[in-house]
Amino acid sequence: MTTEVIPFAARAADRPCLVATSIEGVVWDEERQLNVQADGMPWHTADHAASTTDTSTTASA
Repeated sequence: MTTEVIPFAARAADRPCLVATSIEGVVWDEERQLNVQADGMPWHTADHAASTTDTSTTASA
């Protein structure tokens, strides 16, 4: 029995997820004890930049 070998990183990289992150308009809300965006929503609920390993966990046939 033989096993097909796929070299590491043989597949093309996927496009990275790019998110523009800004602190413009973010202020500390003393009463709520958290940072809020200009629209009053908590800052931690906004999209934020993150790192990625750009790997895939799905198997290919």
